[in-house]
Amino acid sequence: MGELIVSGEKLEPDPIEGKRGWIPLRVQTAQDGERLYLRLEWPDGDQTVGGKLDPGAEAKVTLMLEDGHTVEALRAGCWAVCHDDLVGMPSAPEGKEITKYLVASRTAITRQGGGENYRSQAELDALLAQGQFYEYWHAELNRGQEPRVSDGYILANYQPNEAPAVTVEASHETDKWVVVFSRQLELGDPRHKDIVAGKTYFIGFAIHDAYAARRYHQVSFEHTLVLGQGDADFVATRQ
Repeated sequence: MGELIVSGEKLEPDPIEGKRGWIPLRVQTAQDGERLYLRLEWPDGDQTVGGKLDPGAEAKVTLMLEDGHTVEALRAGCWAVCHDDLVGMPSAPEGKEITKYLVASRTAITRQGGGENYRSQAELDALLAQGQFYEYWHAELNRGQEPRVSDGYILANYQPNEAPAVTVEASHETDKWVVVFSRQLELGDPRHKDIVAGKTYFIGFAIHDAYAARRYHQVSFEHTLVLGQGDADFVATRQ
């Protein structure tokens, strides 16, 4: 699928010559009773591809986490929050900065997206209280520099947190990036998911490599995560 997209034969009207259609991502998980850790490792590609669309970040990596309240999370991974009318996408309305969002936040939606057909603030507040949102963890990476870290949640749009709850360690080793995301398991905050044993979580990954920006990134479909033991793609055992 990725090879078709970067070739311009499917979905992408303005392909980047030489861009990789897919990236092998190695994921390891662990927990210590207080924090969850996710270690991500992937190989570098050709850093000259694309002409440095985002010169401020050699690479960017994102993790999104959901706990089963959002139907799309069970079957679409990162694709659940991406729509054709987002900024930088083919159907983006001129002069608008529409960021990632969930279908549930709109009163109407088409193949081009939901635009500004927002539900009322009371309805959005109710959806947030019900847990219908994605957590969003993000790091911008440059060799020899500390990662720039942000996090937040996605419902009607992306809402960043003033003080990130996520920490990131990152290093560039020869020809690969190694990034470790970490977050306290339980925060007691309605804008974060409490991560507890016995519950299945849905996670997705996205990588912008070679100074990529906006839609020019690789994403995963849905994967599952549990703490301790259980049937999931990733089982975070206690270390």
